[in-house]
Amino acid sequence: MWRAEVDWGGANMFAAGCVDGDVLATVNISAAGEDKLFSGKHQHNKGVTHARFHFHNPVKIYFGKGQACHIAQEVERVEGAVLVVYGGGSIKRNGAYDDVMAALAGTGRKSSSCRRYAEPAIGQALEGVRLVKEHGVGLILAVGGGSVIDCAKFISLGSGIGDDEDLWDDYIETGKPAPEGLIPVGVVLTTAATGSEMGDAAVLTNWERNRKLGYTSFPADAQGSPCWIQAT
Repeated sequence: MWRAEVDWGGANMFAAGCVDGDVLATVNISAAGEDKLFSGKHQHNKGVTHARFHFHNPVKIYFGKGQACHIAQEVERVEGAVLVVYGGGSIKRNGAYDDVMAALAGTGRKSSSCRRYAEPAIGQALEGVRLVKEHGVGLILAVGGGSVIDCAKFISLGSGIGDDEDLWDDYIETGKPAPEGLIPVGVVLTTAATGSEMGDAAVLTNWERNRKLGYTSFPADAQGSPCWIQAT
């Protein structure tokens, strides 16, 4: 993990590397991985730090209210059905679910839903994988916060591994890099918390083995295209 903090003209601006799933959010440029995602120079002048940097993150962001209108144009970029992954039901109370389903209905694409309870678990991910294969899904759309997004990432991973491979034993436990060409994951973010929408990390629970593990070996484009962030 790398992290860079800059005091710019008295205002703190903190950049945390998306390599570990943190969001852009505020003092020394430490640099393992700096050459990959962040490159910059800083100098002190009368107590003020001036910085120049280049930041790359392959996540397309639509920010602000009403951004669900972009779902239709992004869905047109992929083929197949859309799998909507959501959580405990708040998206139905705050209107996000209706906005998303209306946008999908306008595309004429077939859609299916996969509900995630409490926190992402292996059983829920495997249920999502089954739906992906059953309905010919070409886009996984997570509507919610970090747990929903993590579950969607693992559904994407589980749908792209070999038939003779096991999602938990062969990938989660070992950290084996994910194969290329996974089904893309889109996000309608309804709460800002974990930063999962901006990075390549996710966490999954296996209740039968009493284990909860993180996974950070998703390919750069697996969850990066497309992504929507909608303020609610």
